[in-house]
Amino acid sequence: RLFRVGGPFGVEGVEWRSLDEDKPPSTASTCLPPAELFQRWLLGRTGFPFVDAGMRQLAQTGYMSHLHRQCCAAFLARDLQLDWRLGAEAFEACLVDYTPDANWGNWAYRILQRPEL
Repeated sequence: RLFRVGGPFGVEGVEWRSLDEDKPPSTASTCLPPAELFQRWLLGRTGFPFVDAGMRQLAQTGYMSHLHRQCCAAFLARDLQLDWRLGAEAFEACLVDYTPDANWGNWAYRILQRPEL
């Protein structure tokens, strides 16, 4: 039986870690100044097509799907290693369907949540 109170058989003494603990730290923020990274993110010119598509859609229409919002938020904070509050303020300025509780709540939730792999 795989699932039981004592855990799976044969894994005693195994140190459990998340999959991202062995990755080297991101060097994205050391290549360009933070202001330049933020501008590229805001304009949809990061070089990551999914993030860029979401940010360009936001700039052109004032809307962005929930999935794009989550991915762009995580990209700004985790990959670019910028302050998440910059992104929250940018969304506040651009979103047509902006509400403070949803925007700031989702940003805080997304940043405090463990990364999904």
